[in-house]
Amino acid sequence: MFGLNPWVILAVFSGLVFSHTAVGIKAFNFGVERQLIKEVAERERIHNANEEALNESRRHIAELNALISKLEEDLRHADEEAAADPNAHRVCLGLDGVRRINRIGYSPHGR
Repeated sequence: MFGLNPWVILAVFSGLVFSHTAVGIKAFNFGVERQLIKEVAERERIHNANEEALNESRRHIAELNALISKLEEDLRHADEEAAADPNAHRVCLGLDGVRRINRIGYSPHGR
């Protein structure tokens, strides 16, 4: 067939298949490496976002705990004042009792 040795044709064809396979494997491995790099970067971004959210939550919890402590202190102080009120035995509230109640949890910002 056109004077070509079938073994030469087989060798050339095998070389082409091998080179294309090698290039394909190299390209595949390159794509896998790129994807792994992207995945590591995404995991790091997610980890940083989660840490930031946790820190924000911890700050918010600390603020709420401080508010609870202040309100508990205000209640203790109001209880002490109520116990010392000379009108405590009356059925209705006097002006001092109303002022004590209004002071508990008062915030100038309406919260």
